[in-house]
Amino acid sequence: MKNTLLLFTLLPFFAGAQQTYVPDDNFEAYLENNGMGNGIVNDDSVTTANINSVNELYIVNESISDLTGIEDFTALEVLDCSDNQMMSLDVTQNTGLTHLHCYYNQLTSLDVTQNTALTWLDCSDNQLMSFDVTQNTGLTHLYCSFNQLTSLDVTQNTALTWLFCDENQLTSLDVTQNTALTYLACAWNQLTSLDVTQNTVLASLYAENNQFTSLDVTQNTALISLTCGNQLTSLDLTQNTNLIALGCDYNQLTTLDLSQNTDLQIFTCRGNQLTSLDLSRHTDLTHLACEENQLECLNVKNGNNINIVFLNALYNSDLTCIEVDDPAWATTNWTAADYNIDAGVTFSSNCGNACSSAPTEIGEISPAVSLYPNPATDMITVDTEGLIGKIFEVRIYDLSGQLVDQQSNVSRNHIEINTSTFQSGMYWCSVRTNIGQTQVKFIVQ
Repeated sequence: MKNTLLLFTLLPFFAGAQQTYVPDDNFEAYLENNGMGNGIVNDDSVTTANINSVNELYIVNESISDLTGIEDFTALEVLDCSDNQMMSLDVTQNTGLTHLHCYYNQLTSLDVTQNTALTWLDCSDNQLMSFDVTQNTGLTHLYCSFNQLTSLDVTQNTALTWLFCDENQLTSLDVTQNTALTYLACAWNQLTSLDVTQNTVLASLYAENNQFTSLDVTQNTALISLTCGNQLTSLDLTQNTNLIALGCDYNQLTTLDLSQNTDLQIFTCRGNQLTSLDLSRHTDLTHLACEENQLECLNVKNGNNINIVFLNALYNSDLTCIEVDDPAWATTNWTAADYNIDAGVTFSSNCGNACSSAPTEIGEISPAVSLYPNPATDMITVDTEGLIGKIFEVRIYDLSGQLVDQQSNVSRNHIEINTSTFQSGMYWCSVRTNIGQTQVKFIVQ
């Protein structure tokens, strides 16, 4: 009778001590060591009541290969199981998850269709070949880089602000519905096109090493960082006036207008077909890599050469002179021995070429270009007089070589320039067209 009474007395205890199966010894050990076990080491179980109210679980780099048992963490909102050895992960019962970090594992599949509360998902550096996030409409951050994805549908994820899907095998990517995107990394895929015209708040775009031949960023006026090494033959950056970092390496560019990108600090254009680069207005420049082009002239006379900590202009066989602030300083600090320049390249404050900050001499009016009236008072007109091609840029200098006016992206045969604020005296007008450059002397009364 006493034994029967004792059994009935203990039944509520056993009934309330529900156990959760945890077969991975490292996972169980972590739970035991952090007050979520059952007090028995290596019995493949933990007390369910100790885990079903846990909101956040961080089990990073614990050598876990099996996360069985996670299904009973029913109150879980944040799970970080990154940097382990898992080949599978079942979070279908963890419907309250808002943050899931499972990067640096060996996952070949991941089902998050039941995790509709997710706002942050990082499954980078796995072996995922497919991935469905169409049910995760609240996602703001998605990181799925370094997998084996051949497709990715983010058209339902309209709240996305950050998308990292680089280093996959994507052949297409539709981000036209993701108008809140501020950061997009889709480099090292197999994309043949990319439409970012709807992503008007995009601040950073990393799209290099794909296969597209054109890229329209004229609507992305908030861009501060852009890398786009592909097979581009042209690139219009005139609307991207906030650019700080630009990498357009290994395209097929023959010209590049940077006149509106004067805030550039980092600029790389390796492996193109550029013949000229004038960076004299880019006073914040700190890094320049323009090797492997066809440069005939390069102007870095920006008044701030001492802050250029990296310069590489190698493998430009037609480049003999680089225009700089101080030729003596440049000769000492930028050398062929340090792989800055090709052997034989010299430095000058006026190389006298198409990139020079000031014309090489005061010339008379070219037969192909007219400037009138001369002398002038309030206005001058520059006209190519039927010259084949159009005016690209007009710069006006005083006799000291100081730039006093600049008109870029003109793209027409006729331009009027207001000279009403000019002091009386003689000026040089440098006119650059798509077929050459000429200098004009004129007087303001």
